[in-house]
Amino acid sequence: MALPSTQNAVALVRDETARLLETLSEPDLKAFSTALMRRNGRLFFTGQGRSGLIAQMAAMRCIHLGLQAHAVGEVTAPAIRGDDSLIIFSGSGTTPVSLHFARIAEQLGASILVITRETESPLACMADHTLIIPAQGSSQFAGSLFEQGALLAFDALVAAIVSDHLVAFDAMLARHTNLQ
Repeated sequence: MALPSTQNAVALVRDETARLLETLSEPDLKAFSTALMRRNGRLFFTGQGRSGLIAQMAAMRCIHLGLQAHAVGEVTAPAIRGDDSLIIFSGSGTTPVSLHFARIAEQLGASILVITRETESPLACMADHTLIIPAQGSSQFAGSLFEQGALLAFDALVAAIVSDHLVAFDAMLARHTNLQ
């Protein structure tokens, strides 16, 4: 089997991602953004595999926004409480570890926000708010399109939050790491 040219591979990723982003629901994006910003508590981000990396990037952006955000599993992450929110990235919505974390958050009364591609998944059904990234039917490997879409959708949410809440980029930059 011949490998696609680099140019064709770039076009595939670009085109699939562009089509995906065009399908995102504006009301769902706004509702998710409102849910993310409404609580007085802290934000805890999680996901497994590459989705977990996207979750860590999302936590970082929330820190830049001035929110109290933590990546689940980091040694400095405190215990979750009832006034906190757990944000889960899971393409399938069935990841056992993520389901376990959601059950803990639910028992404590924390808000559960889920970013997934599966509307009827167990995680979507447990969630207080769900953002669907409809990444089915991709020609890319495994969950690549979901992961790309989740990252770009969350970055778009941050851009909207910056605009809606008048968060200045210089304030965000002041919170950006300088130990690099």
